[in-house]
This record gives sequence, C-alpha cells and structure tokens, in this order.
Amino acid sequence: MKEIFIAISIILSYILGSIPFGYLYGIIFKGQDIRKLGSKNIGSSNAKRLWGWKAWIFTTIGDFGKGLVSVLLFPFIINEFINIENIYSLVQVLCGISVVLGHSFSLFLNFKGGKGVNTTAGVFVVLSPIAFFDCLDYCNILKKNCFSWFFVSNVYFPFCCLF
Repeated sequence: MKEIFIAISIILSYILGSIPFGYLYGIIFKGQDIRKLGSKNIGSSNAKRLWGWKAWIFTTIGDFGKGLVSVLLFPFIINEFINIENIYSLVQVLCGISVVLGHSFSLFLNFKGGKGVNTTAGVFVVLSPIAFFDCLDYCNILKKNCFSWFFVSNVYFPFCCLF
C-alpha cells in the first residue's frame, strides 16, 4: 500500500512539473507561442526577454512554486495517510526529481520543455535551505546568469548538502 501512494505522488509530481507556465503566459496573455520566439525556450529568461517583468514574475513563481509544492505537499499528504517517516526524505527527493523531469519533458508539450532552473531551485530550497541560499550567494559572486546557477546546482549544491 505504501508503494502505491509513493508511486502516485511521483506521478502527480511529474504531471505538476509538466505545467508550462512560460507557454501558458504567452498563450493566455499575449496570444503567442513562446516556443517559436526568442530562444524558443519556455523558461522565465526567454519570457522576460520577450514580454518583460510581468511575464518573468509569472513564469518564475509558477516554475519555482511547482518545485516547492511537489516536495512539500505530496510527501506530507502521504505521511498523513500512512506512516513514511523512515523514508520521508527519500520520497521528497523522488518527487523533486520527478517534478524537474516533468518540467524538462512536459507531457503537455510533446515531452519537450525548459531547462528546469527555477523548478530545481524550488526543490532545492525545500531539501536544504541553508545550502540553497549559500549557492545563491555563490552565484552572485560568479555572475547573474543561468549557467552559474546550473553549475552551482549540479556541483556545489550537492557538496554543500554533505557538510
């Protein structure tokens, strides 16, 4: 029974991650397909370049929020029904991986999506807030761009979580 609830939370995380907020903003508010404009990426950087700060805020909050919700809410709900205390962190990590994969390979966009920078940030802020903010500080020292966040999130962040 426990495995079924965990599998459902992982699947729901993937579906939540598949919601393309940059694409939705373009279609709903601008009547344009973000995948055919600018860098052709559905992420917040392209949305900001194309449509300004409102698009950037909408996309960032949406993508960051789905990472947060997936890692906070789904394991919590499972734990309310069945006791998963001994594997709670593992379920959080699995939901986090699933939501980022959903963003990168969106069900609603023929398994094409964004880079997952904001979604990954939403996951990381839940899994290890101290390491997350340390990484943000490190990014400000390097540069303020997506590549530095990508490097930090994949190399520096796991190192921070170990110590």
